Amino acid sequence: MGRPLQIDLALVAALALAGSPSMAQTAGNTDADAPGDVVLMAPSAQAVCNGRVVTPLYAEVLPARLQGSGARGQRIETVETTFSIDPEGRPYNIGAPSSAPDPSGGVVIIGRRVSPDDAIQASLAAWRFDGPARDCRLEVRFTPQSASAAPTETLLAYYAVTRTTGTPRDIVERRLAGPGSNCVGEARRARPQRLVAVPDFRIGSTLPGGYGWTVLRWDVDEDGRSRNVEILGSSGDDAFDAEARRAVGETLLHPGPALKGCVYNFYRYGGLLEAPERPPSPDDPLQACPAEIGDRYRPRANLTFPEVFRRRSIEGWAVIRFDLATWGQVGNAAIVDAQPAYIFGREALAIVSSGSADPSFTPGVRCTIPVRFLLPDETPDAP
Repeated sequence: MGRPLQIDLALVAALALAGSPSMAQTAGNTDADAPGDVVLMAPSAQAVCNGRVVTPLYAEVLPARLQGSGARGQRIETVETTFSIDPEGRPYNIGAPSSAPDPSGGVVIIGRRVSPDDAIQASLAAWRFDGPARDCRLEVRFTPQSASAAPTETLLAYYAVTRTTGTPRDIVERRLAGPGSNCVGEARRARPQRLVAVPDFRIGSTLPGGYGWTVLRWDVDEDGRSRNVEILGSSGDDAFDAEARRAVGETLLHPGPALKGCVYNFYRYGGLLEAPERPPSPDDPLQACPAEIGDRYRPRANLTFPEVFRRRSIEGWAVIRFDLATWGQVGNAAIVDAQPAYIFGREALAIVSSGSADPSFTPGVRCTIPVRFLLPDETPDAP
C-alpha cells in the first residue's frame, strides 16, 4: 500500500537570538491600566513523581502573575503540568495531554488534561533532576498578595521574571526602591547618563535553555557617581551578579540633585538547548500513504515557533499524522508525539492541518510528518 510519508519540515526561526544574553532595557508585554495597588499572584512550585516529592538539582523562580480582573478575595489558583524525566535528568513530555493506544504500537495524543501555561512549561524544560522518572507533575500554586505588602521574593518574581511594563511594574519598582526613594519618574529622567557601563554577559553561567537575572538597587550622588550598589535578588549566579554590580558602579550621570533607591534589572539566557532525540517511527499496518504524496503535499508557509521557547533557545519537534483526500484536503490530523513539550505539537498540528495537496486519484491514509523547530546556528565559522 506504499511507504510512510516522511517530509521533514525544518522550521528555522530567523529572528531568534539563540542563546544571546540581553540587557534589560524594555520589557515584553504591556499590562492593562491598573489601580493604585495591584494584586500579584505569587508562585510556589512542587514536583511530584510517582506520588513522591522530588527536589530538582536545578530549578528557576517562576513568573508571578496579576490577579485577573474577575477574581475576588484570596482565592488560590493552581496549575498542574505533567512531565517525565529522562536518564540524564532532563524533563520531557511536558504538558503531556491524555492519549490513546494506537494500532501501530505508538500513542496518539487526543486532548489536554492539564492547565496550559507556556511560561511554566518553558521554564520546566530547563530544569534538571536526579535520574529518570515517569508519572511526574509540577504543581504550581498562585497565592494572591497585595503589591503594597507582598514580600520581596514575590516582587522580584514579577519585576525580573514576569517582566511586563505599565502601572503594575511601576508599583513593584517603587516597593523595591524602598522608603524615601526619589529615583523614579521625572527625577530620574532629569539626570541623563554621561557614561554607561554594561555587564559582560559572557561572565557567569546559565544552563542551556535557562534564564539568569539580577536586580540591583543603588544611590547616585550630586556628582553623578553610583553609591551603595547592592543586589536585591538574583537567580543565584554570583559571577553575573558581581559583573552587574561592577557595571552599575561604573555608570555616571550628569551632575544634579542626589538620587536614592534606583532599581534596575539585567538578565541573560543560556545557550541553545537542542530537542530530545526523535525515536524511529513504529510500523503502522493501517497506513496507506503513497510515496508521491511527498511531492504533492504543501504545508503552510507562515510557520510559528513557540515564542517562550524561542526566547530561551529551546528547540523541539513533533510528529503529526493525517489523512489526505483525493481532492487535496487534509483531515483527521492528530499529534502522535511532541518533545520536549506539547506546545510544539500544538503548533505543528496547526501547520500541517492548514496544508493541502494537489488532487490525485490516490488518497493518503495515516500519513506522518515530522516537524522540527530549529533555531539558527550562530556558531562562527572556523578560521
